[in-house]
Amino acid sequence: MRGKKRDWTGVTQGNLTVVKEVGRDHEGNVLWECRCTCGAVCVKPNKALAAGTKSCTIRCGVSKSNADRAKHGMYTTKEFKAWTSMKQRCTNPDHTQFKRYGGRGISVHMSWLDSFAQFIADVGPAPDKGMTLERVNNNKGYEPGNVRWATRREQSNNRAVTLRSEIDGVEMTLSEIAAMYDVPYHAVFGRYRRGLRGKELITRQKTGRKPKPKTQK
Repeated sequence: MRGKKRDWTGVTQGNLTVVKEVGRDHEGNVLWECRCTCGAVCVKPNKALAAGTKSCTIRCGVSKSNADRAKHGMYTTKEFKAWTSMKQRCTNPDHTQFKRYGGRGISVHMSWLDSFAQFIADVGPAPDKGMTLERVNNNKGYEPGNVRWATRREQSNNRAVTLRSEIDGVEMTLSEIAAMYDVPYHAVFGRYRRGLRGKELITRQKTGRKPKPKTQK
């Protein structure tokens, strides 16, 4: 005997909100009409919802309509993935990094939330495949004028927690110091942790035990 059918109406699961029951498939599975945060309307079987399905598709978030999806032709590109990830970090409480972004007030500009085409028009394509999306001012949101494509090193240098020191009156990050003076980063970082600053960070330090004083005979 089958158990009591669950009523999913009104339940929100991830990006999906269940609207209503719309029948059964050829195998007898109950079907539910769902609305996704990306704007898409989809139909999910009862077993999919019970298994934890949280979005309309695995590539959820292209735009508010299928017409827009076909329009920009960048559905599988690095830029599109960065746009989708940006929105998830700022709007999806279930995202692993939400606390660092949306949870602390980092938002996405309204014109970018629903339009990848507008996002790419403002930011432009990534100049190199190794670049990632970053905010110029880490205390402001993803908005025109505060977003750029940056290398991993540039993005690391821009983090609020980046360690810095001054050499000859110029303040630099430890990674910039290591690159400028051709010193391995781990050496610079190790000296910094030992309390050394300035040119001490790029100068080889003598290590080892101090020699024992000679005893008079």
